[in-house]
Amino acid sequence: MTNGLGTLQTKTGQLVAGTNQLQTGSKKLTEGINNYTQQVTFLSDGISQLAGQTSNLPKDTKSLQSGSTQLSQSLQKMGQTVNDQNQKAATELPALEESLAAYKSQLEAESKQNPELIAGFEKIQASVNALIDQTETSGTEMATTFNQGLIPYSTQLAAGVDKLNQQAPILTEKIGVLQNGSKQITARNDQLIIGANKLDNGINQAATLTPAMVSGVNQLYTGSSQVSGGLGSLNSQVPALTSGINQLYTGSSQVSGGLGTLNGQVPTLTNGVGQLTNGASQVAGGVNQLNASVPTLVSGVNQLADGTGQINDKSDTLKSGSSQLEDGDKKFAKTLTSSARKVNGITLTGDTAKMFAAPTKTAQKHYSYVPNYGHALAPYVLSLALYVGALVFNFAYPIRKVSRADGTATQWFLSKVAIGGAVALGTAVLEATLMMATGLKVDNIGLFYLTAILFSFTSMYLIMFLSMAFDNPGRFVAMVGLMLQLGGAGGTFPMEITNQFYNAIHPFLPMTYSIMNFRNALTGGIANSTVNLGFMVLIAFTIGSLMLLWGTMILLQRHHLMGISQLDDNQKLQAVEK
Repeated sequence: MTNGLGTLQTKTGQLVAGTNQLQTGSKKLTEGINNYTQQVTFLSDGISQLAGQTSNLPKDTKSLQSGSTQLSQSLQKMGQTVNDQNQKAATELPALEESLAAYKSQLEAESKQNPELIAGFEKIQASVNALIDQTETSGTEMATTFNQGLIPYSTQLAAGVDKLNQQAPILTEKIGVLQNGSKQITARNDQLIIGANKLDNGINQAATLTPAMVSGVNQLYTGSSQVSGGLGSLNSQVPALTSGINQLYTGSSQVSGGLGTLNGQVPTLTNGVGQLTNGASQVAGGVNQLNASVPTLVSGVNQLADGTGQINDKSDTLKSGSSQLEDGDKKFAKTLTSSARKVNGITLTGDTAKMFAAPTKTAQKHYSYVPNYGHALAPYVLSLALYVGALVFNFAYPIRKVSRADGTATQWFLSKVAIGGAVALGTAVLEATLMMATGLKVDNIGLFYLTAILFSFTSMYLIMFLSMAFDNPGRFVAMVGLMLQLGGAGGTFPMEITNQFYNAIHPFLPMTYSIMNFRNALTGGIANSTVNLGFMVLIAFTIGSLMLLWGTMILLQRHHLMGISQLDDNQKLQAVEK
């Protein structure tokens, strides 16, 4: 379908070009038909004249046949006469040659004095040569040329004879000139005889074909009469033809106007075809998706067919079951009727009423138990107290001071970690013990102490790293971390109703996992896998903080920054204020 629409869009341009050509061709057709009408009128007049001229053609043909017969006879006689004259000339020429030989030299001497006579003989010789050449080509043309050529030259010859009679002595001397002409005439005699024979044969053939020619001329006359009549009919129909041509011209003008309108609508048609192409592409895409889903549809149909088959197979069982169900309903109805009778026969007492009011007892199982809001908020407050205790310790403790100037960075690290760890451990144990002593009920005491100690270590070592690396700015960053954990650890409200920012940082805060483990230690109900994950995260934070603290102390020792702290300046300022 897409290919067909593409072909339609391509052929639209060709349609527009073809309609323009049709418009131009219709105008040319109208002009050609008008010219044709004029030429038909001229043709009719010419054929009428032809019919008038051909009416005398049979009579002229008979006269032509008679004349050709007479011409044939005359040419035969002329050929015989020429043959006789040639033979006579052949017998007389030897004697003439002998008599003329004596005057040859005199004729050559006198030739310069009589140019007119020599010119006359040369013209006679040229006429004879032309006559011989024409005889070889056509008998009729040779006879005509011979007659036309001899008539003027015979006159000249007569004039020359008169001159010869007047100049007989001179003629005798110049007769040698004729010797060459006689030789040429002798050479041409045979060719003249052959040409005369060919002329005779051609005339005989013409006489034979003359009847056929007469018959053809008669048929031509008959056909010309029919043509003349047909042209008359055609002339009578010319007005109707002219009217039809005018109608055709009017229609072609209307077609031209319609084609112009069509050309104006072609862009709209092209846009529509483009939209149709896009729609066809979308339909093709949907069809492809449908074809891709056909296997799934076939599979579903097959499964439906299998299920239908199973239903058909189980129909007997279903029928049997329905029968059993019907029987059971009947039995149940009978039993209900019997039971109703028994119930009606029972005396209603207080115990009976209690039994009907509460026929069953609800058993409840608590996964966790939170006595009050203080127990619910305790994990959050415990974690907050441990972090604040570590922060206060690092504000007071000069962490960058060294006990031995010649000690290594590792020794410095171990001394600080030992002090910080002891403080963290004491803080955790003291806090947990005091909370339990003040009435905090703990479900798992071991988990409670372990969580307090581990989170206290994590907070202590993290803040020690920040204080060691950045000094007072690091302590400020630790306070910012406290603010973030207050909102993002989920200790006060569920995270589902907390700001999206705090939900984003919630998995990356150490207090998140301490609160979770404290809750499980106090009330239970949290899966062991979740508790183990919390311990692993706190251990990872603790180890990471220790590694960073050690690396920072190594760098400080290399740059000889041990013992230099802004905290000392703060203490000096406080002493000055006092």
